[in-house]
Formats: sequence, C-alpha cells, structure tokens
Amino acid sequence: MFTGGQLDFLLIDMPPGTGDVAISVGQLLPTAKSIVITTPQLSAAVVAERSGTAGLKTGQDIFGVVENSSYLMQADGSKLALYGSGGGETVAQSLSERTGKSVPLLVQIPISAELTQASDAGLPLVLSNLEDPAAIALIQLASKISEDKLPQSSRTLNVKVG
Repeated sequence: MFTGGQLDFLLIDMPPGTGDVAISVGQLLPTAKSIVITTPQLSAAVVAERSGTAGLKTGQDIFGVVENSSYLMQADGSKLALYGSGGGETVAQSLSERTGKSVPLLVQIPISAELTQASDAGLPLVLSNLEDPAAIALIQLASKISEDKLPQSSRTLNVKVG
C-alpha cells in the first residue's frame, strides 16, 4: 500500500483502446511513457498498435512493447508458439515508423502455469520462483523500466490507495 511521499514509478494498467481515459491520463502526466502490451497474434497486434498511438495525441513517448503469452517453454527447452509469433515485433516496428523513433520490443513473456498460480495466490512470481522463464522476463522488464531516466513531474496527484 502506498502511504505517501514521492513515487519512483506509477504503472497504470488500462484496457486497450483509444478512449478518453488514455488521453486524460496523458494530459495529467505529460512526461509519462506508455508501454504497449500485445500477444503474438496479428489481430491483437492491430489493436495494440491503435492503443499505442493514443498516447501520441498528448505528446507521450512510447517506452516500448511487451509481448505477453509469447510461447510455452517445453521440457526439452524448445518453445511452442501456441498463439503464433511476430505480433510484438510487428507492433514495435509499426510504432517506430509512426513515431520516427525507435520503439523496442522490450521483452517476450512466456506462458507460465506458475505465474498464474502465483498471481491467483497474490504472491509475485519473482518472489516465489526466480527460475521460471516468466519471472526472468518480468525481471528483465523491471530492470529496463528502472533504468529509464524520466524527468520528475511536479504535479500532485490526489490519489488514495488502500
């Protein structure tokens, strides 16, 4: 629970779309950067690309793209692409072209039964099983986010959590 003070990061999970909420958040937090989430399916990539461009209307940069449910790791070490492949890279390339800036594919998060179980139990996977491929991907993503040097906003947010 957040009890006050300065936030280092504020992650807001919003459903895909180009609605007023995304634009309002962009206006309230002008230095924010968006992370576009997609799956490998090309149909999901189209929706993610549209969603990613919503923040551009308020001048936000796109930090990068995350591909979720990228593959299922097999016992022999091979990766089974249950939902196809290429959606994350397609979105990153398209957003790079639209913005004229490099938009990287930050990470591909594999399907993980342990991630599902940990989430259902309210326990972060990165605390319960650092060896799980999804935990490794999530740690890589967190590291990339924490390395970004955003200017701090001088805005006060009247947010109550708890």
